[in-house]
Amino acid sequence: MKPIHLVTLILVAVAVMLGITMMKKKQEQSAPKVAASSGPPAGATFVDVEKAPLDVIMSGNMYVGQWIKEPGWQVAIKEITKSSDGGKALRIEVSQPSTLRGSAWIVAVVPEDTDIKVNQFVMLSGRIDEIREFNDGGPIPGRTLVVRDAKLTRL
Repeated sequence: MKPIHLVTLILVAVAVMLGITMMKKKQEQSAPKVAASSGPPAGATFVDVEKAPLDVIMSGNMYVGQWIKEPGWQVAIKEITKSSDGGKALRIEVSQPSTLRGSAWIVAVVPEDTDIKVNQFVMLSGRIDEIREFNDGGPIPGRTLVVRDAKLTRL
């Protein structure tokens, strides 16, 4: 390969890398940020403290809009991914699929700067935003409970 072609190739590669870096920074700046929870508003309704997470998930939309009262549910963080709204999505497995139900998960949306690790145990409180059904390959769909305005307390 001629030296001129090698130099051109290197310049093109550097330009592409710079372009990709600039695009990523612009996307990060334009992504909405998840704010830290300010807690439940006055007059908020709460899930009965005796209700287990699986019971709430399997109850359908009955608890959507209600708050999980502090100290909350004891959970272990199974996975951490990026949330579509700019924060972190903490994925918590509540139960494996069985012959009577699909798998059950909680996804807690927290600010990007939340210092949390996979397999860490925390107490989770916050607002139940929605319950989604998904196909996990079994005969009965799985369900995910989404918690926004989430607050975590380390154990």
